[in-house]
Amino acid sequence: MPRVISYTPPWLTRPSRGSDFFNASPTAKTSTSGQEKPYRGPRRTTVRCGRNLFTVVGNELRWANLSQLKDDWAEKSRTRWTHSSRQNADNQSLVALEHGQETGGPLYKVGSSALQQLVVSPKEEYLAIVTSHTIHITIIPDSAHIVAPDISLKPKTFQLGPTAHVLDRSPIASVLWHPLGVKGNCLVTVTKDATVRLWELSRENRYSFDEPALAVDLKKLANATSYEEDFKASRPGASRGFSPDEVEMEVAAACFGGSGLSDEHGWSSMTLWVAMTEGDLYALCPLLPSKWQPSSTQIPSLSTAVVAKTAATNTNPASTTDERRKADQQFRWFQDIDDQEPVLLDEGLSGAQEIYSRPESLSPIPKLQGPFLLDPETDMFGDVTDIYAVAPKVDDDEMMFEEDYENFGDNEGLSVAVICLLTSSGYIHVCLDLDGVEAEWLPLKSVSLNSAFTKRLPDIDESLPTLLLVEKIHVCRGLESNENSFPTFTPDANSRYATFITHDSGIGYVSFASWTSRLEEELNSASESGSTFRLDILLEGLQSLVEHPLQIPSDRPHSPIASALSFKDPDIGYFLLTTASHQAHAAILDLPDSALPATSSIDSAPPFYPDISTSSITPHLSSSLGGGVGSSGAPPPHYETRAPYQPPRAFDTPSALLSFLKTEVPQRERHLLSEEIRLSARSLGLMQAAHRILSQETDGLGAAAAELFTRVERLVRELREQIARVVVVRERVEGVVGGEVGGAGKGGGGGGRKEGVERVEERLGRVRGRQEELGERYQVLRRKLAGMGGRDLSVKEVAWKSEVEGVDERLTPLREEGNDGEGEDEDVETGLMDRFEEVKRLAKELVAQGREAVGGNDTHEDRPTSEDRGEETSERNGVGVAPAFRKAKVTEVEQMLERESALVEATMEKLDRLKLQPL
Repeated sequence: MPRVISYTPPWLTRPSRGSDFFNASPTAKTSTSGQEKPYRGPRRTTVRCGRNLFTVVGNELRWANLSQLKDDWAEKSRTRWTHSSRQNADNQSLVALEHGQETGGPLYKVGSSALQQLVVSPKEEYLAIVTSHTIHITIIPDSAHIVAPDISLKPKTFQLGPTAHVLDRSPIASVLWHPLGVKGNCLVTVTKDATVRLWELSRENRYSFDEPALAVDLKKLANATSYEEDFKASRPGASRGFSPDEVEMEVAAACFGGSGLSDEHGWSSMTLWVAMTEGDLYALCPLLPSKWQPSSTQIPSLSTAVVAKTAATNTNPASTTDERRKADQQFRWFQDIDDQEPVLLDEGLSGAQEIYSRPESLSPIPKLQGPFLLDPETDMFGDVTDIYAVAPKVDDDEMMFEEDYENFGDNEGLSVAVICLLTSSGYIHVCLDLDGVEAEWLPLKSVSLNSAFTKRLPDIDESLPTLLLVEKIHVCRGLESNENSFPTFTPDANSRYATFITHDSGIGYVSFASWTSRLEEELNSASESGSTFRLDILLEGLQSLVEHPLQIPSDRPHSPIASALSFKDPDIGYFLLTTASHQAHAAILDLPDSALPATSSIDSAPPFYPDISTSSITPHLSSSLGGGVGSSGAPPPHYETRAPYQPPRAFDTPSALLSFLKTEVPQRERHLLSEEIRLSARSLGLMQAAHRILSQETDGLGAAAAELFTRVERLVRELREQIARVVVVRERVEGVVGGEVGGAGKGGGGGGRKEGVERVEERLGRVRGRQEELGERYQVLRRKLAGMGGRDLSVKEVAWKSEVEGVDERLTPLREEGNDGEGEDEDVETGLMDRFEEVKRLAKELVAQGREAVGGNDTHEDRPTSEDRGEETSERNGVGVAPAFRKAKVTEVEQMLERESALVEATMEKLDRLKLQPL
């Protein structure tokens, strides 16, 4: 996990403009949504657009520039110690609080409904403002208007789906911008009643905000057998009967399988994952708008994958009808894309982007794949609240071997998708999609009722897709959790294989990077022997990194925590931000490539906040000195990052007594406030009402002062502990250096310091020698392992190995399982000996034939001359043979005899080894 450098910076704490940015205005009325039961859903009320921050306070949408807030606080902090400048700063803060000009002011209001989600489009052109039932699309103002705030700024806003997303319809579960939409103008909305709507927005076409381009009812699509059926979303006012799917298919959350990047698999960014509250998981692929913008590697990777799959399926006799139909559909779908001439769209610095049209050869609504089964089955431990998907990396083998597609990414990550499900009790189910989700459509023609009913039975004709459950993580273990909580995921700005989890007690962090590289190496390993055993061991030992970088104090007023926001800014750094009770809680994290913490200064030093338990905070920077002379058993000092002290609201909340006297006391009785108190019923009632107000305020001030006094006492006590730890460090330094550290400055010469320096240098010399020895041993071991392992076998070497193994199997008869008698061993050995004797017999015959061909064992004197042999051969065969040809044939026979002799010797050696090895 990235190390926490500091917690909430002072420019976001009271009193500052950053704190006022998240606080509700005291003059504003706290509005309620008017719903009978409280809202239970995601609260993504803080988003970042460029260098600007948008947040929600009640039913108000506010904006600010974080860098500007930080710079203004630094400018004011330089002169805050003078009386005049302090008074000026207080006046500016009051003006900002009352008029909202300093904090950006309310940018947008939605009646009395509380805003629940903010979603920025990929091109940062639109902002979706979501309540529990309604959606408004705001065109984000130009950055010049945001840098120079204007209270009268009213951006252009459209209501999305005035008949689809209204109060009397189903609540909204998820709002997503399509990663492949042209200029980021495609929005996907998913409601609780399992209805998916795809909107293609255009500023010039107001109708695009009224009606969706696609509307699908997943409950109808799940039971459909062909795309001739009607599975569109029901119209407003249509009668709806009861269905068991109303409960089983209640949507909890949805997400896309990718972000449209060039290093992702082609099908990922067009796959919509939908998680149900009961734990079922479905997928729609491909879900595309009418015009879509692929990444640079998406078309080439899909082309190779689709063509290869179609060829493999058609040539495989074991392929089923559904597999061939699926491959044929993908081929026709991609062929339609391949026949298009893409439209080039100039996007400035990004260059020209290719725009394709959605293929019309198949239905725009794909088949609903699922429900996906978890293997092994497990209890979800609560309702599913959110889903997070990590796209698999693009396969190198699926890329075209062209120069344009050689360097498309860093080639890091897994080749399989990672799907995470989060439950209300804080459990994360980490799953792997080993098979991968690909495009699939329903068949053209429908089948009969009986066959359709049979087809829906997964145990007979259809096997449901599965996800491999590799890990179950409990993020809220040991922390307070509410049964009505709704935890959510937040992608990490630094790594896609890490995520933040927002729960009732704060922010958790989970990283999968500790095992993704090992798993990918095993999946891509060329050696198949023992792979199942190694994978089982690896999967059993998987353990993700779980940390709690930010915890919210438990003594705060009960208020839901907004989903965390993670981003990297050149001025602010690696930042983690959330809000609770109209108060900002943040953590500045250290980037992984940064070896040292940020330089501390008086401006960035966090105040004291001892409420967070130190046992739950990992000491990231600890000095582990060796146990030298003078070392004690006391724990070594370490740098503990703590959350800052937030002054209670009672200290800076204006008294309500003045407003009470202005509003509640009639004009005709205000003269009583300046006159002598008279005993009357009206005076008594006025004093009792004022006493109620003052008693509450003084009680809050007393509790806040008592808390501050307790914290100061705690600070003094912990400062004493720090002094004691410094003394321990001083003793260790003296034990290492020798003598007193300050003895050299007391007129004693400095011999003790010189002796200590010599001891330190001697010790460093021993350590360096030991390090060099270990380095040499490491190099020797590395060379040995390199020689043993070598590079991976090539295709020809693997084929030659298979051929050698086949020859070995033919030469060595295999024993049947279950027979352990000695007679079988004798039979095996006898069979080998018979084959060996047969080889020897054939060798002798060949030798005899060769000797006969060259004249047998005749002596040189009795051996006939070449002329006689030629005449004799001519007489015997009737054909004359030249001497040179005869000599060449004899040489070939001798070479064959030598090879046969070598084969006989090798066979003898193999038989000797077989006799030594037990069968």
